[in-house]
Parts: sequence; structure tokens; C-alpha cells
Amino acid sequence: MITTLLQTYLQTYRMARHFRVFSDRSNILYGKTSSGTR
Repeated sequence: MITTLLQTYLQTYRMARHFRVFSDRSNILYGKTSSGTR
């Protein structure tokens, strides 16, 4: 049970990290326009 929890946690952590990098890239690409409107 602990191993399954750890595996799911690792998977979520990896996904979150990947999504974070992707969002950072998109922010760099479209950050100027989005920040300009704010």
C-alpha cells in the first residue's frame, strides 16, 4: 500500500513538474502580451 502511494505521488510530482516547465515556456512566449493586458 505504501509503495502504491509512493508511486502515485511520484507520478503526480513528475506531471506537476512537467506542467510547470510547460507553463513557464508558454509564459515566456506569451508573457509579454498577457502581462501587458493586466
